[in-house]
Amino acid sequence: MIGSLGRVRIRHEIEGLNLNDRIVAWIPAYTECAETGCGFDPISRSAKNISCAVCSGTGRTETWGKTYISCRASWTDVGRPRFGGVVTTDILGDATLETRLPHKELMEDLRDKEGAYIDLDGRHLRVMSVDVNRIEGKTNVVARCEIIHEL
Repeated sequence: MIGSLGRVRIRHEIEGLNLNDRIVAWIPAYTECAETGCGFDPISRSAKNISCAVCSGTGRTETWGKTYISCRASWTDVGRPRFGGVVTTDILGDATLETRLPHKELMEDLRDKEGAYIDLDGRHLRVMSVDVNRIEGKTNVVARCEIIHEL
């Protein structure tokens, strides 16, 4: 039998599953510096000419792409009991995002591209893994994320 505290916790979990969050995905695109004698050196991860006036000594310029995504976000609380056991951040990360299948490529870009991140609730998240789940005929993309910066 579930006590009143248990019912409140279960209701809170179910309400959290139904919330839709709108996240902002930021993905940088890097362009090599066009100045003669400059450019990005991947070995040292810096400019070939650190005093270049065109790229300010970075060896490349960056342009940020911004995309809005509707998803279901849930924060991982260490040691908090959930359905199926105790959740630990060592396995799942700090947050789990669930979105529709058409966003799979975008989530993979967020995972694979250097500097890409998600802005959610004043926190910047890095995607660590992307999985596809199919439950009862519905296919979703699940991304496990870690916090890299809090505002």
